[in-house]
Amino acid sequence: KASIMQKKHAARKSLREKLASLCESLPACPTARGVAMLLAAFFSLLNAMINPNMASFLFSATCISIVISSFILCLFSLRKLALRREIGRDAMRNGVVPLPLRIVNEGSMTRQAQLIREQSPFASQPTFDTLVEPLLPGECRMIQRMPVAKRRGRYQLSTIKLLGGDPAGLF
Repeated sequence: KASIMQKKHAARKSLREKLASLCESLPACPTARGVAMLLAAFFSLLNAMINPNMASFLFSATCISIVISSFILCLFSLRKLALRREIGRDAMRNGVVPLPLRIVNEGSMTRQAQLIREQSPFASQPTFDTLVEPLLPGECRMIQRMPVAKRRGRYQLSTIKLLGGDPAGLF
């Protein structure tokens, strides 16, 4: 019985890894709320096709329009944001490593909160996230990130990912 549970656990883990790799290749990945909304839009569309009446059609059209507009907003959420590394200093083991970033909103509208994610081989956590509060038009902000160095050595810093989403939280 334990081996069956282990096989199921391994199958779920491999499915999660496959979904995570699929999400990395897509321009936008739906959240759990987004998956629920996608399913609601799909099933409401099926219902409107099976039972053609005004109420089911309106509900289906509303669900589909929310999903489409959220997807489009998600694609434009990172547009006109400039992110640049600033010069940091060296650090000692078990000391903080200053990794400053400069983010500039080059657009003419306020940007919602964004998440900066970076993988680091020397820090105590393999990935660390930093939340960037909403940026006003033309605002330039310095972000001081201070991970703790757990390993000594010379490291190449990885690519920084700027993660955004739509205001509804579907993507």
